[in-house]
Amino acid sequence: MRRKLLVFLTGIIIGGLAFIGLGPRFGTAAAAFQPGSWVVHLETNWNRYGGDLYSLETPSPANCQGVCVGDARCRSFTWVRPSDPRLPGRCWIKGNVPGRNYNTCCISGVKYVDGATDDLEPGVDRPGHDYNTLRAASPAQCRNICQRDGTCRSFTFVAATGLCWIKNQVSPPRGGPGMTSGVVRPYDSTYGM
Repeated sequence: MRRKLLVFLTGIIIGGLAFIGLGPRFGTAAAAFQPGSWVVHLETNWNRYGGDLYSLETPSPANCQGVCVGDARCRSFTWVRPSDPRLPGRCWIKGNVPGRNYNTCCISGVKYVDGATDDLEPGVDRPGHDYNTLRAASPAQCRNICQRDGTCRSFTFVAATGLCWIKNQVSPPRGGPGMTSGVVRPYDSTYGM
């Protein structure tokens, strides 16, 4: 009983601190994202296998989400339901966004930058994983190019040059003045939807 209470309280404290802005700060000085700057989309009955940084027991997916939001290295998570409902579940914190597979054992989540409008992340760069660069008139057009390309998972539009960098991975966000990024496919479609 004491162990379950300790696990429950630890999850609440970690998650709570992250949600009220007292948890670890994200990024570097150039990328001053605060914990409140993140949003996590929950995916019920989906498992994101691999990319694990660490795991811990948590009483709920909400607590697991709080741990992910509070850890700058976390890009996604999977919470595995316990076999006995009286026990806590297992929270797997991941350093990338692995593909997802349908499985009733799990609830997963992917961390995105909050404040995005229409799936656009103004002032955000998602560096690396570029496989093509095209001209675009706007961030929305860059997003549309990415959506039409079956390989593209994320993009960054640079306003000063009008270049649209399309990417085959979801890179972690960081501050990027004059840039707008977005995530079109947080998962690899070869693993299912």
